[in-house]
Amino acid sequence: MDMRTFRQRNTEHCNHSLESNPFLYPEHQTLHPGDLSTIAVAIMHRGPKLPFSWHQRTLELGAGTPLLTSDMYYNLGMNRQNVNQNSPKHIIEQTMSALQAAAFHVRLRWVDGFENLKPFHRLDQIFFVSDAQVTKSGRFFSEFMIQMDATFNPNVMKMPLANIVGVDNHEKTFTAALSFIRAEDCADFTFIIDCLNRLVFYGDIPKPYVLISCQAGGLHKAVREHSIWHPVFHQHCEWHMFKNIQTYVLRNRTFNTKDELHHVWDTVWAVIKCSHIGDLPVARQKMFEAMQICKVNNYLNSWEKDGREKRVLRAYTSQHPNLGCHSSARTEG
Repeated sequence: MDMRTFRQRNTEHCNHSLESNPFLYPEHQTLHPGDLSTIAVAIMHRGPKLPFSWHQRTLELGAGTPLLTSDMYYNLGMNRQNVNQNSPKHIIEQTMSALQAAAFHVRLRWVDGFENLKPFHRLDQIFFVSDAQVTKSGRFFSEFMIQMDATFNPNVMKMPLANIVGVDNHEKTFTAALSFIRAEDCADFTFIIDCLNRLVFYGDIPKPYVLISCQAGGLHKAVREHSIWHPVFHQHCEWHMFKNIQTYVLRNRTFNTKDELHHVWDTVWAVIKCSHIGDLPVARQKMFEAMQICKVNNYLNSWEKDGREKRVLRAYTSQHPNLGCHSSARTEG
């Protein structure tokens, strides 16, 4: 006979019914049937030094239920010293075990070559996606917008994590797929596009019309060379455009005061956020007047020469079904 005793709750102050499952209360978490399996998955996630947010997101999108708090997760005995002593092979095995435990579809990309005249067989990429993500992606990506970017050094393997996200009908960001990569080169993004085609946009499921990302040359080349994705409009992040101009101005700074600099930044944003093509010449002229000639020439050579303006400025990008998104900030949230 089960002799567990649950304390009674005072429901007079509540305007809603209690949960049907008493194990959901914080004081009963240790009695939850899934507690041991959740801890086991958490320990596997701690091995590759994955953050709590990644652990929680994995369980939410996979087959598990997030039960642990961040304090419980980080106090599982996998301290930094022990984690760093794990071999790369062991870390990869732990990562694969965690993904399989969460019922993810996993695709691997291996690379063969020679280094110092010695052959090697190296794992360069791990792409993974859950059934729930596939269903949601097919629903909200088709004929609309997809965002793609990568975060650096999220693990001891020093492998960037490529994040593919979208926007649902409640204007909420959702993660569509994830991939550990070696670098933001064409091979990495080509593999991601191939995996998306096979697992998400298979059959007659329409492709997205807009892809938003930073100015990564590898991704731009992968989209350009991938014949299936040719109709996709590759929109660049406006924040990255501003930072590119800002960095050049600061490196060649001849302005004397912060007010002068802020005036330049205001004119740059006025060009980026200009909503009508007919108003662009006036906004662009005001920006040029605020800059010195060297900055103007840099802008013309970097943005107008190859038509890159049309991939960033809202006057052009608002003509595409990008769901009102103008930056890749959703992939970095």
